[in-house]
Formats: sequence, structure tokens, C-alpha cells
Amino acid sequence: MRERASTLTWLECRVRRQKRAPAGCVVPALLLASLALGCLQDEEEHATLSPSATEEPEREERAGLEEPLVRRDPEKLRLGVVGFWGTSTHAEAFEPMASFLAEDTGRRVEIVSATGYDDLVRLLMEGELELALLPPLAYVRAREQLPHLRLLRTMVVSGAVHYSGYIIVRADSPITSSRDLSGGKMAFVERSSASGYLFARKWLAEEGLEPDRHLADSIFTGSHEDVIRAVIEGDVDAGATFQGAIKTARASGLDTGILRVLAITGRIPLDALVAAPDLDARLLERVDSSLEDINTASPRGRAALSGLVDINGWVQTDDRLYDPIRNVIGYAAGPDGEQNE
Repeated sequence: MRERASTLTWLECRVRRQKRAPAGCVVPALLLASLALGCLQDEEEHATLSPSATEEPEREERAGLEEPLVRRDPEKLRLGVVGFWGTSTHAEAFEPMASFLAEDTGRRVEIVSATGYDDLVRLLMEGELELALLPPLAYVRAREQLPHLRLLRTMVVSGAVHYSGYIIVRADSPITSSRDLSGGKMAFVERSSASGYLFARKWLAEEGLEPDRHLADSIFTGSHEDVIRAVIEGDVDAGATFQGAIKTARASGLDTGILRVLAITGRIPLDALVAAPDLDARLLERVDSSLEDINTASPRGRAALSGLVDINGWVQTDDRLYDPIRNVIGYAAGPDGEQNE
């Protein structure tokens, strides 16, 4: 089944900060200018735009919860990231963007490398970060614990705000359908990974397979690189990852030509760039203004994204973009019905 890509046109849907954002915009199919996205938009997409960074989205479940009374305006902004392909390398890739933010906001910006998705949420919860780039499942879980967490922007990759989860096997594998996975060994990233666990588990369940019962073994490798490597080397029969990781694997020298996509597990929203609930509103506006200019439509913006492969920029989105994660989060529960952590 062909995965339908969700697309968002940078030139037509750049959000101007205002008191109240429009309800949405329609994005037609078109070929974007090479200095903007440089990718083919192949369908129409309706994107709900967010309120400004200083407003809380109107969600009924947020009603009655008090916001922080004290607002911080720190001299240093700590931006937490975690790499799906080597944490230290990923952190270094964000340094040009950190310099861009520092110049625009007048604050020092430090990139903080978390050891994993759960660690990134922990750092945010403990007040050790002002900003964080949260993968979708980590964002949803952080938002449950910090209802006034500020969703500033969503990452735009190859013109889209969604990506596809994959289940991969070796091309020479006899596995051609879900039922062939029964009794096999499968690699996942970690339980806080959307493509590397949650959506793969959802797909397996829809196919009538319960990993804890029907797989001979499940392993958690801690990174997409190690999932892909495990499949290539024949250590497992199948692995859960996403299309961008396959591209990165190929660029890093792994022989991805011997891989085959067994299934597309779903359309998943991209990472959320968030701010701590207690940051000063004027500082948030400066940060958001800077993020709007970090895109591939200008030489300065391209320089800020030079280390981040395929990222075109950051667009304002509504918290509801991440409802698909909330809708399937129950698949992260183990056989006893309790949430895996």
C-alpha cells in the first residue's frame, strides 16, 4: 500500500505571528522553488495552524490547570536533543542553528545531548532545559505531565510534517507477510520511539500478532542505526524504523540495498520543538521569530540547517497534529495492560 505523504508548503504556509492564528490553510500540489523546499508536493494537505507561542491551545482537558506564576528570562537557553543516529553527531549538527538563535535572541544557546527519549523528557521535567526537540511520542508524554508546555514549531522534512514508519527485512528473507513474522526475532529502537516501536506494534496488532506472544524474541537496540544494522547482519528477522533512517544508513555506508520494506506502519507527525512552561513571553516571541527565519528559503537559514539533513525549517502547528499518537498510545502497553516505560 502506498503511503500518502502529508505535505506542507513553506512558501504558502509560513505563519505570521499574530494574536490568533487562522483556522487552517489549504496546500495545493506544486513544485517548490529550489531555495525553499526543493521537493515535489504531490497532494493537497490541510494544516491546522497554532495559536501564537505565547498562547495555550484551547483544549478542554487543559481547563482549570494553573500556569506558572513566575516567568524566567534566562541568559542561557539550553536546547535538548537526542540523536536517532549517534547522539554526539546529532548535537554537533545543531550548532549552526544554536548560533542563529543566539544571534537573534541575544542569549547564549547550548545544545544538550540526552541519552534517550525518556531522558530528554526527564531533563525537561526537572527544569534542566528551556527548549527541547521532542520526538512525537515523547512530546505527547511530556505534555501529559506538563500541560502548559509550549509547542513552538514542528519540524518540516522534505516539505512534510509527517513521515512513514517502516518494518524492514532482508531482501533475501523468506518473510513476505505479517504471518511469516510469527516465531521470528524482531528489533525495536526503544519503547518511547514512535516509528521504532509504537506504530510497529500497532501494525503487528492489526495483523493479529502480539509481540510478547507471537515473536520468539524482541530486542531494543537504542537507535535506528542498530536496528538497521541488526537486520542487515541477520541478527534479527525484521526491524522497526522509518524512511529517513534508511537514507541516513545508506549515506553512512551501510548496505541498505539488501533491505526490503515489509510494511509501512503509519503516517507519524514529525518532532515538536517545545519551550518550558515558565519562560518569559517576550523571550518566547523572540525565539519563535528566529525559528520562523530558520528555513531553506534564505542563505542564512540554509546555513543554520546545514548540518541537519533534509530539514527545511520549522512551521507552527496545533497540538492536535499529535492526536494520532494519542490515538494509538495504548499499543505501547505490555501484555499485562500496563504502560511500558
